[in-house]
Amino acid sequence: MQAGENLPLQILFYQICRLMMLPVYLVVVFDGPDRPGIKRGTKVRSAPHALQNAYIQLLAAAGFSAYMAPGEADAELGALNLQGHIDAVMTDDVDTFLFGANTIIRL
Repeated sequence: MQAGENLPLQILFYQICRLMMLPVYLVVVFDGPDRPGIKRGTKVRSAPHALQNAYIQLLAAAGFSAYMAPGEADAELGALNLQGHIDAVMTDDVDTFLFGANTIIRL
């Protein structure tokens, strides 16, 4: 693979490699079909990300889990953390606090 070709997959690959060296089990949650159509007053894309299936395959090959939430992934992750099913939520924002998350690791 040349530099720049499938750059989002390359970035995910390197992030997965970093996480594989830590004593963590990664669970990635994607937005589902019932996610809101508007976020923060802006219309959001309703179709899944074009590389979502490739992401899921790459995560599975590394031994991690990935699944699609019924609605918004932030809400699902907040509920999973609140219920004690996951120890923390790793994210680039703090929206999961609004959905009950107790522990967030900021990227």
